[in-house]
Amino acid sequence: MPNVLFIISDEHQRDVLGYNGHPIVQTPTLDALAASGTIFPNAMTPSPMCVPARAALATGKYPHQTGYWDSVFAYDGRVKGWGHHLQAHGHTVTSIGKLHYLNGEADTGFSEQILPLHIVNGEGWTEGLLREEPASYEYSANEFATQIGRGESSYTQYDRRITEATCDWLRNTAPEQDQPWILFCSMVNPHYPLIAPNEFYDLYADVDIELPDPDLAFPDHPVLNKFIEFFEYKKHFTPETAKEAIRAYYGLCSFLDHNIGQVLQALRDSGQYEDTVIIYTSDHGEHLGKRQMWTKMSMYEESAGIPMLINGPTVPKAHVCETAVNLIDCGPTFVDVVGAPPLEGDYHGKSLVQLANAADDLERIVLTEYHDGGAITGQFMLRSERWKYVHHVGYKAQLFDLVNDPDETEDLIDVPEFATVVANFEAHLHQLCDPVAVNARCFAEQAEKVAEFGGREGILSRGTFGFTPISV
Repeated sequence: MPNVLFIISDEHQRDVLGYNGHPIVQTPTLDALAASGTIFPNAMTPSPMCVPARAALATGKYPHQTGYWDSVFAYDGRVKGWGHHLQAHGHTVTSIGKLHYLNGEADTGFSEQILPLHIVNGEGWTEGLLREEPASYEYSANEFATQIGRGESSYTQYDRRITEATCDWLRNTAPEQDQPWILFCSMVNPHYPLIAPNEFYDLYADVDIELPDPDLAFPDHPVLNKFIEFFEYKKHFTPETAKEAIRAYYGLCSFLDHNIGQVLQALRDSGQYEDTVIIYTSDHGEHLGKRQMWTKMSMYEESAGIPMLINGPTVPKAHVCETAVNLIDCGPTFVDVVGAPPLEGDYHGKSLVQLANAADDLERIVLTEYHDGGAITGQFMLRSERWKYVHHVGYKAQLFDLVNDPDETEDLIDVPEFATVVANFEAHLHQLCDPVAVNARCFAEQAEKVAEFGGREGILSRGTFGFTPISV
């Protein structure tokens, strides 16, 4: 049975890839991997925020199933996942790089964690818990908008170490395994700070960067209005600094691609390239100035959409699978590839290998949730190949036709012609969960956490940060 090399980046917008048709960005390694494998253009994150997305990836379950809601309720092994299952059946499951779990002591399903990065102080972004009376996001927004350009950051240095450790593991440890192995390689770029090493920044130094359409904006919706009010990125950018940020982001994407190229060469050197299924994805996207927003957190494609490709034996080559997929499909994929018994329990994920080899399922629906800072209510987004339905608990829903309106500019929720589409999505959501009850449970558990941290004043006294500092 094949091995699995799983490579995940952080905050990689799906469109910023050569193989997805980007006219400027250079990603030759990933382009070649895609050309000889299968890509999933309709891949989504289970949550457009690092910590809950990674908890869902670890468990193979959506946030509402586990209670890993946000950037504080980090994965702690309480809900067992695919890693525990694979270890129980004799497989080595190693992680190298960012995990963003609670800490390194909890049993989170890995045989070994190498260079792990977890949430700050085992607490995370506590200010995000203050959803009903938000703290100011001024510091973080300004930090994002000013730490941009060329050079090295703690994150680029960290990715160099991750790449070196991954190459070492593949060349020296992988050949010693007597069972198919799973290596979880987690790069931190192109997550901000948007500071790209000179070699990669220079690829775009003389490129005329085109800014997103300034007239493309969030619609007038009470939930989205609060997002804009809270994150307030717009006031921290000028057109020139926005171009510089995008230029550096492109450089970080090429830096990431370069590092992945080194990893794949090490896999070839190990003699196991032909016997390994390689998966590339990211935990969520990046607005990158679209709709005058940055980072992630919305249900728009630039934020909730992710790149996803798979390559290896039994995977169709030069293939595009239009079926909607999600990070929760990764666990069942690992189990399927290495030949372990199937996962048992309330799992909605399916093997990406099986989906790639099947006819496109244009009706398959995947879920994305958001219960973190800036959101005045819980959000549940259902996505098929064509449609996107966004359920804002207690507020008006949204519906978009992604085939005819890929920029999601026309909300069709009130169009009588699509009433059946809306009803079907509502029914599907209620088959998955009761969104009102889930939202109430989430707010209650977050309120308990606020009390544990000493209330609002206790949280504010902890200070703030824009991105998780490197502690390894």
